[in-house]
Amino acid sequence: MDMFKLLKQAKEMQSQMKKMQEELKGKIIQVDYQGVQIIMNGKQEIQTLKINPELLSGSTAEKLEKVFLRAFNEALAKSQDLMANEMKKMSGGMNIPGLT
Repeated sequence: MDMFKLLKQAKEMQSQMKKMQEELKGKIIQVDYQGVQIIMNGKQEIQTLKINPELLSGSTAEKLEKVFLRAFNEALAKSQDLMANEMKKMSGGMNIPGLT
């Protein structure tokens, strides 16, 4: 293999990944679970957390913890799916270990 060609391909992929990360930042995932709303971008940064006041009245700390964990994990899973799909598009459907 031509070393210069490999370096050029690696640089192109790095540029594509940087572009993809910026695009992911603009994509939004929203999860609503039992009175908790989480809005997260495609880079897994939480943008908004809203709690229905009714959830707070009469709930135990244990129940609140379970609701929050479930909502966060659901948002994280959706964000990871979004990222995996974007990686597949970028790699042209190739299965690259650690990327897809």
